[in-house]
Amino acid sequence: MQDLIKALKALFDGTRIRILKILLEKGCCVCEVMQALDISQSRASHNLRILQDGGFVKSRRDGAWIVYSVD
Repeated sequence: MQDLIKALKALFDGTRIRILKILLEKGCCVCEVMQALDISQSRASHNLRILQDGGFVKSRRDGAWIVYSVD
């Protein structure tokens, strides 16, 4: 039941839907999400974490950057 709640919470926000749309095109780091949506770093990171907890996004380290993509 908790997994379902996390998934629904992840999809119940316009910003997170916009982030998913961006990530469907290509993997991005937080700075690219920030620029595409014109949001702060903390807001981008917070929303990416919620999407990751909901099982929609995965991350991988690429040198100094963490790249996010749709799981």
